[in-house]
Amino acid sequence: FAYPDGHASPWLERFYARLAASGAGMVVVANTAVSKDGVVSRFNLRADRDKFIPGLARMARAIKESGAIACIQLNHAGRFARIAKPLLPSPISLANLAFNMESLINFMESFPFEKRFGLTRHLFSRFKTWNKGMTEQERERVINDFASAASRASRAGFDMVELHGANGYLLCQYLSSFTNNLKTNYGPDFKGRVSFPLQVLQAVKNSLPQNFPIGFRLLLNEWVPSGINPSQALKFARLLEKEGIAYLSVSAGTYNSIFSPAAVTKMAAPAYLKTETARLKKKVTVPVISAGRITTPEQADKLIQTGVSDLVGLGRPLRNDPSWIKKAVSGGSGIIT
Repeated sequence: FAYPDGHASPWLERFYARLAASGAGMVVVANTAVSKDGVVSRFNLRADRDKFIPGLARMARAIKESGAIACIQLNHAGRFARIAKPLLPSPISLANLAFNMESLINFMESFPFEKRFGLTRHLFSRFKTWNKGMTEQERERVINDFASAASRASRAGFDMVELHGANGYLLCQYLSSFTNNLKTNYGPDFKGRVSFPLQVLQAVKNSLPQNFPIGFRLLLNEWVPSGINPSQALKFARLLEKEGIAYLSVSAGTYNSIFSPAAVTKMAAPAYLKTETARLKKKVTVPVISAGRITTPEQADKLIQTGVSDLVGLGRPLRNDPSWIKKAVSGGSGIIT
């Protein structure tokens, strides 16, 4: 809902101001592209030029004036970017081609029949562009893009930034053996695969004022062959904590997995990430944010009271019922789930 050139629109300002006015403690402005080649749609909010700062500043101010902490999520879509030649760690693996094709079919079946043909053509054209990995120069440039975008967010008045390391986007792509087949310093072992996201984090830290909080959206389970699993995610989380991350916000699945019958079944369960989140909470001392089909105040309260997490993230529940939090405070009756 940004303008096609990446500027914040009045619609976005009002949207996030309403979320802040709902009673949320913190509002995260989602999926802000750190570079032009990192957008996921024609209407992606961007933070890759100084010209975007005034619009970002209006959003930050609207959130804070409505009573919440203003955070902005920085992202590069990598191979899922809506550009002619998307960036990715390494060319698509032939071993994973069959799974990519199967996930495409599952994705198509989630759409109305009349829309499937155009989407199929689009996604098949995506496969053709996944034939070349990033160069060292491109990696260095994207690292600098993250740092520069973080600096602009700070200058725009945001209180925090969050790095998007989930949903199969670029930071996640480097961490996963499913999308990272490099034999260089950035792969193929765990130490190599964490190098790029950790370098991004370090560059972002260096670009911000001292002690400026940086959160991380962490993928706990990728649900793809040779992909990120909970053990790897927890190991990575400890490295992030050592680097001074402010909090970890959990997620699971990517576009390659969330439309599969198995994933759909898992994600239909209430608070479906509570087991993995509880494991994470025991391994780190930084605040952990629960997410994943938390639809009632009772579910949220139980996650906090039983020590599964320190905070609860609400995405679709708040968009579905903007009065969710106010209703929860007054007893929870009448919430539209």
